[in-house]
Amino acid sequence: MFALPKFITDILDTLHTAGFEAFVVGGAVRDMLLGEKPSDFDITTSCPPEIIVTLFNKTVNTGIKHGTVTVVTECGNVEVTTYRRDVSYTDHRKPDNVDFISNLYEDLKRRDFTVNAFALSLDGNITDEFGGMQDLKDKIIRAVGVPEQRFFEDALRILRAFRFSAKLNFKIEQETLNAALHSAHLLKNISCERIFSELKQTIMSDHPEKIEPLINVGAFEHLHILKFENSIPLKCLPQNFKMRFFKFCQLTGSNPLLVCKSLKVPNDLFDYCNDIQKLFELNLDDDDIGIKIALNLVGEDILKDYYLLNRKSFERVDEILSGNEPYKISHLKVNGDDIIGLSISGKNVGKVLEYLLNKVIKEPHLNQKETLLLLAKEFIKTQCTI
Repeated sequence: MFALPKFITDILDTLHTAGFEAFVVGGAVRDMLLGEKPSDFDITTSCPPEIIVTLFNKTVNTGIKHGTVTVVTECGNVEVTTYRRDVSYTDHRKPDNVDFISNLYEDLKRRDFTVNAFALSLDGNITDEFGGMQDLKDKIIRAVGVPEQRFFEDALRILRAFRFSAKLNFKIEQETLNAALHSAHLLKNISCERIFSELKQTIMSDHPEKIEPLINVGAFEHLHILKFENSIPLKCLPQNFKMRFFKFCQLTGSNPLLVCKSLKVPNDLFDYCNDIQKLFELNLDDDDIGIKIALNLVGEDILKDYYLLNRKSFERVDEILSGNEPYKISHLKVNGDDIIGLSISGKNVGKVLEYLLNKVIKEPHLNQKETLLLLAKEFIKTQCTI
């Protein structure tokens, strides 16, 4: 017997009381069979969507055209979808139309993989029409029905196959794998946002190397993602998505900034990749001066990630930080007002402070106010146009 949370059993019970079938379906059932706690629950039912909205206090018509109504509960939102048969696909992503049906088998038949095609009843019985139990036991990702048809209908399923393989450490069944790789060109029809979401989950899994075959058939060349030489180092990195994403770009021989732009990634990820890329391009020495220049350029966290990406110890970085050794303008014993007091203004103030910082980075003992003011006066005489 599976312990479903009360807010889910309440929805199932409401639908049953109204005279309809209702089951928990998909990934939630798979996760429970694997002994894991589901992150969310989906429900399928014989109840038409126009009746679903009358049975619950609060609903949202998420995709009512395709039979999906979101039931809003105190414990979270639950998608409740009427049994359906997808009629036709023209965009390789979503059905143009659906037929609402009254047969659970026909509804499960349209699902992507056998391990996602379970239905769990309120009394704990599992419907498994396509051998999903055996595939779970054998650790296999297998398409429901004809693999090429599944991928032609919805190309996102190609990426999902590799994501599930990476997350669960399952093998993709050979016919399904062949069809996925043969259909990889269809991924051009999928939005970059959806591709990024799937890639992120795959990269963050325990087995990100599972995606290598898909990358190496050129599935994402339109997004400037090239091909792996070796994907194994990805799994050796900490569970830090930004670091893993940058390494993913490196390992595929891709320009991280071009990939970021193509995938329309969040600004913070673009900025991170830009900063790390700067360090690789500068190829700074690992001496104190190089470390301090890098700290001033990108900060402590990104510099440490850079060292991890290079498999180098950042012990000296920690020593510099713990010793409060100066590496940025705010660490100087003088400030902008002090420099303005030397009768200069505008951009020259910044020039003087940068000059002083460079001196102090090389010779920390110079970081005394009187010494810095003397150095500033000398610099102003020779370099600054007042």
